[in-house]
Amino acid sequence: SEPVRFQAVLCLLATDDADSVIEPLVEQALEEESVRIRNKVAEGFAARKWVVPAEHRQKLAAQIDVGGFYIDDKGNVVGGG
Repeated sequence: SEPVRFQAVLCLLATDDADSVIEPLVEQALEEESVRIRNKVAEGFAARKWVVPAEHRQKLAAQIDVGGFYIDDKGNVVGGG
């Protein structure tokens, strides 16, 4: 369910361990239908200044643009509400 997936994203972001959570969070955002969850992933990346892996930037950018986010040339998530 959406609330459970949202809480899972919050837990991953709370670990603040980029090496272990960037890939799972990107994969979740790419497959996610919930705008709220995609926005939370984008907010987390922006707040932590985590870099989106190059191979996912184009697809992830399309998923997070609804929330006003974009990915800059260096892979940083920028913008938002």
